[in-house]
Amino acid sequence: MPADAQRVERVRFDSFEANLATGELRKSGIRLRLHDQPFQVLAILIRRPGELVSREELQKVLWPDGTFVDFENGLNSAVNRLREALGDSADAPKFIETIPRRGYRFVGHPENIPSEGPRRGWGSRRAWAVSALAVAILCAAIFASGVPSLVRSPTFLPIHSLFVVVSALPDQDSQSAILADGASEAVIRTLRRVHDLKLIVEHVPVAPDKELAVGRALKCDAVLFVQGESQGDRFRIHIQATNSVTGVSLWDEAVTGRVTDTVWVDTNVSEIVARRFNVSSDHLQRQRLNNQAFREYMRGRYFWNKRNPSDLREAFLSFRAAIRDDPSFALAYAGLAQTYAVAGLHDPTHENEETYHEGKDAAEHAIAIDPNLASAHAALAQILRNYERDMPAAEREYLKAIQLDGNDATAHQWYAEFLAIDGRGEEASAEIDRAHELDPLSAVITAVCGTIRLEERRYAESLPFAEEALRLDPHYYSTYDNVASAMEGLGRYAEAFNAIAKEAEVSGDSALAAAVRAERVAFARGGPRALFGYRLKRILVERSLPGRQYNLAKLYCQLGERERCVAALRQALAERGELVTYIKIDPAFDSIHNDPRYSALVVKFGFTPDSKPHR
Repeated sequence: MPADAQRVERVRFDSFEANLATGELRKSGIRLRLHDQPFQVLAILIRRPGELVSREELQKVLWPDGTFVDFENGLNSAVNRLREALGDSADAPKFIETIPRRGYRFVGHPENIPSEGPRRGWGSRRAWAVSALAVAILCAAIFASGVPSLVRSPTFLPIHSLFVVVSALPDQDSQSAILADGASEAVIRTLRRVHDLKLIVEHVPVAPDKELAVGRALKCDAVLFVQGESQGDRFRIHIQATNSVTGVSLWDEAVTGRVTDTVWVDTNVSEIVARRFNVSSDHLQRQRLNNQAFREYMRGRYFWNKRNPSDLREAFLSFRAAIRDDPSFALAYAGLAQTYAVAGLHDPTHENEETYHEGKDAAEHAIAIDPNLASAHAALAQILRNYERDMPAAEREYLKAIQLDGNDATAHQWYAEFLAIDGRGEEASAEIDRAHELDPLSAVITAVCGTIRLEERRYAESLPFAEEALRLDPHYYSTYDNVASAMEGLGRYAEAFNAIAKEAEVSGDSALAAAVRAERVAFARGGPRALFGYRLKRILVERSLPGRQYNLAKLYCQLGERERCVAALRQALAERGELVTYIKIDPAFDSIHNDPRYSALVVKFGFTPDSKPHR
């Protein structure tokens, strides 16, 4: 019989099975994520078991046109990734043996599984891609015809970056938006289990055609639409993956359940995404969810994302209700802890000891139930930083959160802010840029990119980030403060007043509008000193302003009143407000950096003081 009459397409070795026709590698039936070049190395070696395959031969197959320059490192990287997938070791090889300076040899015991179908050449990448695209189009057609049970295997097209668009259809009620948000969280939580997948998430009111163009601009391989729609007393979640370059639908599925039964959102959506992206079911969170608790949790998460004081109050109510309904619900404790972690910054009524104790308690409860919950570790880090001032412990928790979920943009953002207030500006910039890369459409993270540059006195560099944040969300008020601070740092006070006036206009804050009019008058009469004097009088009168003692300290310092500045800083430290965490890097204190009393307060907070002011 001719040698190629029984063309081998599948090979089994140990608990692994390699499909040489489709480029799939499975272990105990579970598909592993393995890129093209490492699989090509495996395919070449496994076809010639026990035989030395030279490095030069492998290089010619992996880079047939000779355009890749660094062959040595490229081949080493491909072999290392293959070994990682196989759980192999160069020191004690079970499957891949290295012959120093010569090549590699497959030393396992492969068992060929001959294919009964027509021969297909695996070596042609173009043929593989075309066949995979055909399968994807066929899947979409079958789903459209209403026979989803016939297609259970995921698309073969490799997706390394994904733009996730979440929306409720127009004219839907708030419950629809909350359920759509819950579905998106299930999608994201599952996708974060996929190794080396870049995720960018955007919440929009509708899913317009322009989202494909945005996906292309963000250099994402595909766009995943997650859309919710109320249908009477039922709710439908529609999930569709589309190639962002070609516009071809890769797959399309939907689940429908009763509006009052929200657990199905998490369960069914997670299972669809796990199947489509080859996430092992063993890695999915398996928790018996109380339906009412889960409904309250999704509602809390929806309001937490909005961040303003009234919405945070709703988030508190919902997370606490979820915990009452299910005291073992780790995600609800984590959500409550994260709400406590941001509450003090947005609502002065939460700048108190009780807030931080309850926040820490919620975070520790979440971690006790699920030690691998990144959001809980990030929230605990915030509380350790802002209240307990235990900087080493806070940094350990930030790093733990990022280790558990490297795609958590909020964890990267909070760690960047931590690095910034410790004066580690270069590290902070790198970390916030990583957060921005993970979520470039987040107005909050984009604004913080500017904040960190402000704190480094890079005023002009901060402005483009503020402008971008305002394009993303003109109602994110703190961004206008960034613009005003940058303009003051540049000595452009008229433009700083314009930014504050715009904030007052957008927010509808008549008191702020009146204050900025008075600031213009004060500055016109006596320049910066008269301006600082007016601000001091205003804060002395308005005792309910957040971070009052810290802001008094800044103004006293800018007016040259050192004694009062130090006294106000001591009071701010005693009150443990969140603004005082900026004590080491705030430009307002540059003139007293050499004052030993200031240095002592920095140390008391938990930092090591700098010998010179930041420049």
